[in-house]
Amino acid sequence: MFTVQQLSQELGISVDTLRVWERRYGFPEPQRNRRGHRRYPEDQVAQLRVVRQLQSLGYRPNSLFAMSADQRHQLLESYLAQDDGRARGLESLVLTAPLDELEQVLRHHLETTSVEHFILHCSAEVLRCLDRGWLAGTLSIAREHAVSDRLLLLLQEILKQQPQSDGPLLLFVTINGERHHLALMMAAVLFSCQGASCQWLLEDLPLSEVPELVSAANYQGVALSFSSHYGNLKARTDLVSLRRVLPDACQLIAGGRGVATGHQVRGTILARSLEEVPQIYHKLFQPT
Repeated sequence: MFTVQQLSQELGISVDTLRVWERRYGFPEPQRNRRGHRRYPEDQVAQLRVVRQLQSLGYRPNSLFAMSADQRHQLLESYLAQDDGRARGLESLVLTAPLDELEQVLRHHLETTSVEHFILHCSAEVLRCLDRGWLAGTLSIAREHAVSDRLLLLLQEILKQQPQSDGPLLLFVTINGERHHLALMMAAVLFSCQGASCQWLLEDLPLSEVPELVSAANYQGVALSFSSHYGNLKARTDLVSLRRVLPDACQLIAGGRGVATGHQVRGTILARSLEEVPQIYHKLFQPT
């Protein structure tokens, strides 16, 4: 059984939104303990996960809650099947197609789905294609850089077009020695979708200069990404050092394969996947 606060953090949906849905659509339907506090069973949590995923596809709550749980599940399954087909098509585009053709396909996906879905499915699949191509030896360094640059420019364009927000000001920065930027830019777009005001630093920065930048602009959070090339031990050592010199009120968020395994870093939120962004945002910046 989940409390309303636990449910909010689990799904990345604010407590206020959950209560509005309860009043307006009759779901979720919490049970009450002896003190009258809401408690949510696991089957309702599972249904809300489906609702959350369909929201990322652009569906609105009023249409989703007009469906039965089975209808919502079938709708999600159909989209996942379409995504599998798109993924197979992207493989050849990423590895061999002219760059203009690849960009045209990416823009088409962006125009026909939500930004959140584009990041979590289309952009993420491009990264997986690059990884598979590199491991199989079918992707040259030049091709990897060219595809990455095209996607990065598109992500920067998306971030600039996000509505102005009075949400928390977050800094997204790569440290000198980390040569992969795409996943961090994808995270910035997802955080902006949640309501954060996200600033992306184009140039890599020495670790020692991050605290001064944070103090000058009064950032409420700093987000970094470490790939496997950076090294797990070095990434965690850098995070420990950075946490010591950042203001206590400044949240430190890290993701990427460089920190995906091993123990938690004290005072740092580790994002194991981009899907966790809504939960992390609500936990850190919309506490209940």
